[in-house]
Amino acid sequence: MSFEDVPTLPVRYQIVEKLGEGHMALVFKVYDHHWQRDVLLKLFKVNNQAAYRREVAVAFALKHENIIECVDTFYIDSGEACLIYEFLSQGTLSTLLVGKPLSRHLVLHLLDDVLSGLIFLHRRFFVHCDLKPDNILLKVDTQTSELRAVIADLGSATPIREARSGKQSIGSPAYTAPERLYEGFNVGSDLYSLGIIAFQLATGHLPFIGGVQEIYRAHLSQMPALNEVEDVDLRHLIAMLLEKDQQKRIHSAVDAQEMVRALLAPIQIDAVTVDCPPMSHAVDHTPKKLQHLHSWPLNYQPKYMTVCGHTPYIGIAHSDYIHFFNAKGKSVGPIMFSHGPYLAEKNGSVVFPDTNSLIRYYPDVALRKSLTIPCKHILNVAVSNHHIAMLDHHQASIYNLDGKLSANFSKQNYALEPSLCAHPEQGFLMSSGLINQDLIWYAESGETLHHWHLGWPILAIVCTENSILAACVSMDGHQLLQFWQLTTTTKREFSESVNIGDVFAANGHLIWARQRGELMVMGDDFQPYTIGELPHNSRLKAVSPSLEHVVSLSNIAQQWQCELWQLMSDGE
Repeated sequence: MSFEDVPTLPVRYQIVEKLGEGHMALVFKVYDHHWQRDVLLKLFKVNNQAAYRREVAVAFALKHENIIECVDTFYIDSGEACLIYEFLSQGTLSTLLVGKPLSRHLVLHLLDDVLSGLIFLHRRFFVHCDLKPDNILLKVDTQTSELRAVIADLGSATPIREARSGKQSIGSPAYTAPERLYEGFNVGSDLYSLGIIAFQLATGHLPFIGGVQEIYRAHLSQMPALNEVEDVDLRHLIAMLLEKDQQKRIHSAVDAQEMVRALLAPIQIDAVTVDCPPMSHAVDHTPKKLQHLHSWPLNYQPKYMTVCGHTPYIGIAHSDYIHFFNAKGKSVGPIMFSHGPYLAEKNGSVVFPDTNSLIRYYPDVALRKSLTIPCKHILNVAVSNHHIAMLDHHQASIYNLDGKLSANFSKQNYALEPSLCAHPEQGFLMSSGLINQDLIWYAESGETLHHWHLGWPILAIVCTENSILAACVSMDGHQLLQFWQLTTTTKREFSESVNIGDVFAANGHLIWARQRGELMVMGDDFQPYTIGELPHNSRLKAVSPSLEHVVSLSNIAQQWQCELWQLMSDGE
């Protein structure tokens, strides 16, 4: 049969119009007299029967509302194989791309639909391999009248094992993941393609244009112009989808969908305090008891750990992301991509940098808000009532909470990460000097208010009602912690021999662990108290801002164990 001719179909089907032709098949709009509706006919050319067998095996195995439904298959008299799919009258996603951005609401809903289809596909061990706007169909939700997205072209879908081998050659250059060019497809490759689609929907154009080789080079080494995505939260999502390194990219369609749905969820102002609350001064009592709450194993050593909220939530950070867990070790919310640092606040949130700006995240409601404050490679961050300060190895920056720069000045930190603390009256306290041995009090304008020379590297700083407490570490060969109580006119000091580890500042107190596991805390009276004992081989890893909870980490028989503890006063 000549493909210029109209194929002869079973009497049930009547061709309405030809929609297109590819190198493997013809596509027709067909009327189904049995069900009295339009359907889509895909007729495979004789020399592409292997492609038909591949697609028919996938098409009938996948039944999901966000994946196109295959309803019939047959051969016609001339020997060509046919597949019948549902017909979606709204066309493809390409019909929406008219050179201008779509609304944030529509972009997120379409991404949510596509991710639902990808989750189903990936859980059945398939990779789509050719995700692009032409392969995403649209339909109208009969209940909400909103557009819904449906993944099509299942002929490109490939078992994960085969896709990883690099044997799969299907793909469109504009949407091809970097690893496809030298390794092969995997589920993360579909997410990269979705990131390209998301960028296109949010800006009205593709991130990379040019010849095929130019586009491939861009996928491998060029970052898209993410500043063109006006919505900061959507920009962050797209940035994580478009990570070149698969290990830094969003790990799964499930994680990506959780982030999308968090952005779609209405902000419950009553559920969280969006503005930074006033700084609390020191409490009038010191915790007296340490109570174990829960423990769970980890399969890696975290780079950072943080604990926040009254529930509480524990953030466990690897090299490029942080994952939150509830008090029983159950995963909550999406994975948040960041290199840190992570600042837990008393309002239950955590402030951390993403690829573009500072983010405030509330684990209890999975609410993520951009502070619209640019940052890159920062080492420490602190928040006061109205300002945010950030330090890197070369400078300090102070911003108003509305994102306006208040001060920016050079500041070198040569050894150890710099310490930083908001002062309850004004400004910020920052460590400085060749080995972080100096403590400087800066106003929000960058003016120096006071300068103390403490001699050894500063590990932690906290402001109490009447003074400033600082912890330093001796570097003269003796395992000493050196503590200072400072005012603008006085300076007191004492030392103790301990197994040097992390020292934390929380709610007007310094807290640390001795070599045998005794957990120590010191407040405004400048006296250390023992409040409990951590297990053998444990290290103190995180303290909540309210000084209600601590997290420790131990390694026993090559197994990492995370422990959550509660600190209580005598009256609790």
